[in-house]
Amino acid sequence: MIVKYLFLTMFVFLFVYGLLRPFSSIFAKLFLILGSIFGFISLLGSEYVNRIAIFIGVENATLLYLYFGLVIIFLTIIITLNRFDQVNSRITKLTRKITMLESKIDK
Repeated sequence: MIVKYLFLTMFVFLFVYGLLRPFSSIFAKLFLILGSIFGFISLLGSEYVNRIAIFIGVENATLLYLYFGLVIIFLTIIITLNRFDQVNSRITKLTRKITMLESKIDK
């Protein structure tokens, strides 16, 4: 029982931290806030999660967790690929600038 209250407290602190901390990415902030809300609700009890699942239109809480997990995994993959492309384009621009500067120095 103490562990349950410890985790509930941790999720409340994570939620408040997500609201107060300035993030460079809105997705990171949303993941932290929504994850702490879902974690808090999941620790309260299965009857609450089942009520939320039925309200949303899902059969039960297990499927709700599965759907949210899949959505988060796919969003994480998409965001990671997007950041990877941004880093690649920055590297390409820097390489071009370095090449141009080296060509000016050689002349």
